[in-house]
Amino acid sequence: MRTFLYIVALFTALVVNAKQVKAPEASMHWLSIIDNGDYAESWQLADKIFQSQLTIGKWEVALNNARAPLGDVKSRVALGEKAFTSLPGVEDGEYVVLQFKTDFEFKKDAIETLTLTKTDGQWRAIGYFIK
Repeated sequence: MRTFLYIVALFTALVVNAKQVKAPEASMHWLSIIDNGDYAESWQLADKIFQSQLTIGKWEVALNNARAPLGDVKSRVALGEKAFTSLPGVEDGEYVVLQFKTDFEFKKDAIETLTLTKTDGQWRAIGYFIK
C-alpha cells in the first residue's frame, strides 16, 4: 500500500510539473522579444486581457520610457514561479507569476515580474513589471 501511495504521489507531481514546464519557456521567449526591442510583437503575443488594458501604441511608449533606458540584458536568473487559479481583477483560470533577477546594462539587480495565463493551451503574458 505504501508503494502504491508513493507511485501515485510521484505520478501526481510529474503531471503537475508537466503542466508548468511551458510557462518558463514562454516567459523567456516573450522577454527575449522585449529584449530585442520588438515591443509591438510582444503586445501581439500577449493575452487579450493584456491587450484590453492598453493599446499597442501605449505599450510601445511605456516600454520605450521604462525598459529601453535600462540597456541590454547582461544576465537574467529565475527567482521562482507560483501558480494561481485566481488573481484580482481577472476571471478564474490558470496563472503563473514568475520573477527574475535581471542585470541590465544600466541597472543592476532589477526584479522583473511576469504574469502569464494559459489560453487555448498556450501561456500568454497578462502583466509585466520592472522594479
